[in-house]
Amino acid sequence: MIKKNNNILLFFLKIFIPLYIISLNFHQFDILELDTKIQLKITELIFVFLLIFFFLNLKVIKINNFNLFDYIILIFPIISILQLAFFQNKLSLVGLLSSIYLFLIYFVFKTLMHNGYKKIIFNYIIFSGAIASFFAILGWLFIQFEIKTNLILVYEYPFRIGQSGRSTSFFETPNSLFLFLILPFFFSLYNFIKELTIKNSIIFIFIAFALMLTFSKSIIIILGLIPYFIFYKVKNKIKIYSKIFLIFLSIIYLVISNVIILDKSSNLYNQMFNKTYVNPERGILYENSEILITRTNYYEAKVKSLELIKASPFIGKGFNSFANYKNEKYPNLIGRPHSTYFGMFAENGILGFIFVILLFYYSYRKTLFKNNMSIPFNIICIFLIIDGFNTDLLYTKIFWIFFALIDYNSNKKSNSEKN
Repeated sequence: MIKKNNNILLFFLKIFIPLYIISLNFHQFDILELDTKIQLKITELIFVFLLIFFFLNLKVIKINNFNLFDYIILIFPIISILQLAFFQNKLSLVGLLSSIYLFLIYFVFKTLMHNGYKKIIFNYIIFSGAIASFFAILGWLFIQFEIKTNLILVYEYPFRIGQSGRSTSFFETPNSLFLFLILPFFFSLYNFIKELTIKNSIIFIFIAFALMLTFSKSIIIILGLIPYFIFYKVKNKIKIYSKIFLIFLSIIYLVISNVIILDKSSNLYNQMFNKTYVNPERGILYENSEILITRTNYYEAKVKSLELIKASPFIGKGFNSFANYKNEKYPNLIGRPHSTYFGMFAENGILGFIFVILLFYYSYRKTLFKNNMSIPFNIICIFLIIDGFNTDLLYTKIFWIFFALIDYNSNKKSNSEKN
């Protein structure tokens, strides 16, 4: 009877592993509004069940000893505990629960990988990306026939394929979808390069097209990373050129995300010189009769973050403080800080900033030259390091599964892996 009960519990654990990964697709579905731009989502509910069955199966699950990387990730909830003790408010409690949740994602999936579930997790990340891509492409197809759905965000945008619109699938924004697809994209690219089959080709092209339909500025980084990925193991001038190309595109991405030059006679000027992209009242750096140079809202978000940093440099202003700070002065910046580095410094102080640096540094370091699987992991780490300047990455849950994959891969006894 005990063995039968254990089998049942293990069965439910195996069910909730892929179910949670797939549920990350349905980011629009909220259960409860906790604060400005902070909601309890259906994903969290499914994770609770995953966590329950994880703990109920501890008799048959081996838990590894903590290593340095584990302790680095543990810094995040420790900072939240300090903030709760300092601020003693509801938001600090929500922040603590959020950081514990993210740590548990890492810990649970890392433990599961060490217990033989790595292949399932890896494959379902790709499968989940294919699901998101299907709905992203479906939304784009519908808008070509002027059928509006919640799968696509329709507005005038400088870049488009056919009718104007940016795919969101079931995510809140096109950028949320883009970030979710980063892992499936590079994992499917790895499979495509490793084994050129019809199945791998279709999956990669499918996800790549959906990624493009988000029209995220971060695609510029992807364009720089693809040749670097392809020539990663090549030891000649081609690899050097691919590095230079990546650096060049990264600089372009960082510049155009924060400062743009607009020709006043162009359609681009009419589309972008508004409060959606810039601050028309105080963002202008230079203007004459023909051109205008202005700061974007990404730049303004960094200015707002610096104000928060100056106000409380050591412990920060607390969880979600960016969204609730001087909204009358920054009416278009009610949300996340649009930068992992600036945002963590603003909300969590110097401790949060050090945490991010340590997390990215050791993530990158752990992906160097372990085995073939380290190649896509290393490429994704480079993406996170660059995109972190203009994007909030740490509350994207799939990246915490990625950190678990990194730690698992770097701590394997063998230097090669059979997938």
